[in-house]
Amino acid sequence: LGEPARRLLVIGLEGLDAKVLLADAASASYPNLAHFREEGARAVIRPHRPFLRWALWTSAATGTYPGQHGVKDHRGWDLPLVFTDTLRLLPWTPEGSRMILPWGLSRQVPPPPATVAPLWARLDASDVATRVIGWPGSWGSDPSLQAVIGEGVEVTLEPTMRASLEAALEPFPERRSQIWSAIVRDQVRVDAAIDALAEGVGNVWIHLEALSLARRYHEPLRPRHTRERLFLELVMELVDEQLGTLLEAVDRHTLVAVVSPFGLAPPGPFEQMKRVFGGGGSWHTSAEGCSDGLFVLLGDGVDPGRRAPSGRPPDVVPTLCYLLGLPVAQYMEGGVVVDMVTPSFLEEHPLRVVD
Repeated sequence: LGEPARRLLVIGLEGLDAKVLLADAASASYPNLAHFREEGARAVIRPHRPFLRWALWTSAATGTYPGQHGVKDHRGWDLPLVFTDTLRLLPWTPEGSRMILPWGLSRQVPPPPATVAPLWARLDASDVATRVIGWPGSWGSDPSLQAVIGEGVEVTLEPTMRASLEAALEPFPERRSQIWSAIVRDQVRVDAAIDALAEGVGNVWIHLEALSLARRYHEPLRPRHTRERLFLELVMELVDEQLGTLLEAVDRHTLVAVVSPFGLAPPGPFEQMKRVFGGGGSWHTSAEGCSDGLFVLLGDGVDPGRRAPSGRPPDVVPTLCYLLGLPVAQYMEGGVVVDMVTPSFLEEHPLRVVD
């Protein structure tokens, strides 16, 4: 695609939606979330249905829908006697649940990589230094990807914050290990992104997931949920600090994007019915109803404080390409969210499309 006009930092903040940015973050002191809310342009992201987590994150990175990039689930199926290639089955169909596959002849395997290259691979091919940290999806042997470091590593959490989080998690022993692992992974990823930016890497993508897990299992929906409210406020404070650390590591000309291709919401009637019979989750919120996510931009050419009409996950990549001075590839199924761009930038930078 060529050489971008400036650096790019993309933060995949799972669990961010309008409720978090406009209600939760507005009711307390979260200066960096407030900075994105007041100085950035934002658009609601309406996810494609049904809910397929890896598919949505892949769409946000490739500019295409699952029918083109092929990533539908975190698993694939091999049936070598009938099919030479790994099957890309949808998890919510009988095929995905293996009901129609011969039990003794098929086996579950990692999913095939996406058939469409993400934007970072296009930039890497243009000799732009690239680092990708924890982005969900199936990317094969992409050399830009950095392995996610697991538990057992020393993280740079501020001691008071660490102690507060550990104390707030004590009332929830059933999820403590899972959520604490996500907190550790996020901080390790932030540290890795800071190191990459300090090294001069011009294209950094990072995914953070602790906010999503905290909201999924412990979001307070009633006044009596005081322990859940305290814990979620601490997680939001940690996320706000991480966003601030990432912003401090880039200059004001860097294009910064915060992406969440889906949001979270209380369970709908169908999920509630499943829980009555012992299925589904056991707490409050989920993404199964395909709640709206958010796309927030900061940088030159972005209209500060602008609230644009809604977009789709594949709109993220074309919009980034346009603001970076790169052409939009014709295979991309999304479009540029022009309402997030200043009129002067639109006048001076005509849209370019390549095959």
